[in-house]
Amino acid sequence: EEKAQLEEQLATFSSKTAEMMKQRIDHMKEEYVRRLSMQQATIKQLEEQKDMRQLAAMSSVKNENENLRMRIVQIEKNTSMKLQDTEAALSQVQTELNEATNEAKIQRDENMTLQNELSHLRGIIDVAEESVNEVNRLRIENDQLRESIRSQQDQQTQDASFEVPFE
Repeated sequence: EEKAQLEEQLATFSSKTAEMMKQRIDHMKEEYVRRLSMQQATIKQLEEQKDMRQLAAMSSVKNENENLRMRIVQIEKNTSMKLQDTEAALSQVQTELNEATNEAKIQRDENMTLQNELSHLRGIIDVAEESVNEVNRLRIENDQLRESIRSQQDQQTQDASFEVPFE
């Protein structure tokens, strides 16, 4: 009887335990489902934040790329303008160089002409100096001849005054 009573208590106890265990399992399932949905919501929120950060980063990268593209375009324009200015300046310098080259050629030709004229004038001066030297030599010789003639005439005059006439 005691055994039957114990078995009956055990059966009651087992059914109560099973019921409590079942309730506990259901409660744990509900808690798990609640936690799972919270975790999924957190994950979804984090993913959305991640997506927003990625979008912000992509937008930032897009903005940076656009800024860089605009800077490159501006640099290309500035470089193009500087290149055009440099080409114009180079053309001007080339024109001036050509003019200077032509002027130098003209100056060189004029210098050559002047050198030739100078050489010719030096030749004339040399001839003139030789002529002057010859004229001076001839004057000296002429003076000597006059002196000699005068001396002879004086000598003849003296000789004539000392001569006795033949009658």
